[in-house]
Amino acid sequence: MKLNFSKNKDCLAIENISKNSTDRSFVKNFNKRYNANLLKPTIKICKKLTLAENAYTYNMVSSADNKIELLSGVKKSEPTVLKLRVQDGYRKFFHFFCKNSEEDFSLNKDWVGQFNDVCNIYIYEMNNHDYSKA
Repeated sequence: MKLNFSKNKDCLAIENISKNSTDRSFVKNFNKRYNANLLKPTIKICKKLTLAENAYTYNMVSSADNKIELLSGVKKSEPTVLKLRVQDGYRKFFHFFCKNSEEDFSLNKDWVGQFNDVCNIYIYEMNNHDYSKA
């Protein structure tokens, strides 16, 4: 899959660490923004996402805790949002494009779970709230 990242500082930290996990400045920047325990799982998941052909194949090889899922509560007029657990309660949120089109995000009214069409994703947020402690 092709990973695209939003241009905010948090997503830039994820993008940099996924491209070069040995650069100390990238690691330091990531740890400043997120819990240091998320570093290795984030690198691992980003590698798996890039190696997978589409979201369906990613879900087939990932563990139950790291599957790509549909985020509930999104308005029908807004783009569909998918989520992925990074570790326990932390989540990464992203929009996706079907096939190789980068023209428009897929809309909720069109979504019926075609994970095999999701091969180009746009990561716009990784929250820093641990839902497992809520």
